[in-house]
Amino acid sequence: MATLDSTQLGQLAQDYQSLGEALMQYKLDNAANLSSLEFQDLSGRINLIMHNSNILAATATYTITADISGQLAAISDAGNEIAGALKTIRTVQTVIDIATAVVNLGTSIISLNVGGIISGASGLVTAIRNA
Repeated sequence: MATLDSTQLGQLAQDYQSLGEALMQYKLDNAANLSSLEFQDLSGRINLIMHNSNILAATATYTITADISGQLAAISDAGNEIAGALKTIRTVQTVIDIATAVVNLGTSIISLNVGGIISGASGLVTAIRNA
């Protein structure tokens, strides 16, 4: 089973937090156009993402080893693509779908489930590219 080393986990924590920050910016930029339910839904998911990123940063102090560089690159690329994608999305449900993909990825990262990280990274990239 593949694992992550502390450097990879630290980078993953930063990239994951960037995803949450991009979603937070979307929420702030579009607050006037969101229903109360949409605003609360995004807020809850963003709070969970930011909480998970804090856990990841703390976990990065422990060394675990492996090579999943392809998935790490995909997550980093997703972080670079998400801000642009969020600016062009026309439906809030698509943003909620992306936020869900970020939360799912974070759950796998927190549990150090490498298979889940691989699947979650793929799901996130797909959600962003389908936006």
